[in-house]
Amino acid sequence: MTDDEARVRRAIDGLHYDFSRFTIPHFIAHLEALRQREIILNGVAFDGRLHGLWVRAETADYVFFDSRTHPVHRVHHILHELGHMVLGHRLYDLTAFLSPELVARLRATLSPELHGHCRRWDPHDSPEEREAELFVRLLQQKILLAGRLTALTHPDTSIDALSRFTRSLGYDG
Repeated sequence: MTDDEARVRRAIDGLHYDFSRFTIPHFIAHLEALRQREIILNGVAFDGRLHGLWVRAETADYVFFDSRTHPVHRVHHILHELGHMVLGHRLYDLTAFLSPELVARLRATLSPELHGHCRRWDPHDSPEEREAELFVRLLQQKILLAGRLTALTHPDTSIDALSRFTRSLGYDG
């Protein structure tokens, strides 16, 4: 086991999360409680060079993912950005990586200061990106071993009132 893998495993174990209950909303609620910060997911039609984005604002963390990509990839990108948070990766000035149009929109709606991480084409372009990918891979193993594979491959219903009905049909997303 490498030092990086040991560090990521310790971070995941330190979450004290019950993976038998895994869904993206449940996992995020758990992280919010641990970090005492809201995590807000946003689907955006990215330009194709960007897969995911984490912006740490004053009162909340915002995770953006490409709404046009396959649901399995969306989950992967969300977990990747959450990995940056859990692993305590340093924040970058996002204005150096994002288009001026996106920077203007984010500044107008979230924060004048844009710090966080963004995931472009190559997920292995830095040690932190490789570590976030390892975080996703190790989480996926835990989720699979807990019998929650469908939570990685099928999105939850967006209508809470339908959750009980869809789960009764065998959809445990």
